[in-house]
Amino acid sequence: MNDKERLEYAKLSRKMIDVTINDLEQQINNEKQITPVAPEIFFPEVGEKYWFFETDGDIFSSESTKVPVDEERISLGVYRTREDCERTLAIQQATVRIKKWAQENVPFEEGQGMWFVKFYNTNSVEFVFDHWMYYKVVSPIGYFSTSDDLSSCIEANKDDFLTVWGVDSGKENK
Repeated sequence: MNDKERLEYAKLSRKMIDVTINDLEQQINNEKQITPVAPEIFFPEVGEKYWFFETDGDIFSSESTKVPVDEERISLGVYRTREDCERTLAIQQATVRIKKWAQENVPFEEGQGMWFVKFYNTNSVEFVFDHWMYYKVVSPIGYFSTSDDLSSCIEANKDDFLTVWGVDSGKENK
């Protein structure tokens, strides 16, 4: 191969690399990563309406008067809207079901890996998980000894995972 042919080959290679980089950047830009976000807790002033749920899951509203019962509810978390309250209740219930299933089926072994769900990818319609090595990442559902344990848990509790991550199961691939 002479110098001219090597130069043409290098230019073509560079073009292919640029196209690949552009394609990857486009995929990343189009990818929607969903991480769990619970509704914001509300701290009502006197006279403001708030929503709360009781231990049986019933949802009620009240007007803040700053009496002890209001202060107790506020200390546990109250919400500006019924929808925020319902969403938080659904997340808590789903989280408990996931943790219960994990404890009964794939108990965490101390000293093993620390696998956790990183985010939900709407393009590939899957949960992406990772293994932490240097620092502990906050995980709403806890940690798993192996990626297989986490995969099993996701498979068995997919709707609950979608709830915790705020993905509408009817629209999970949009």
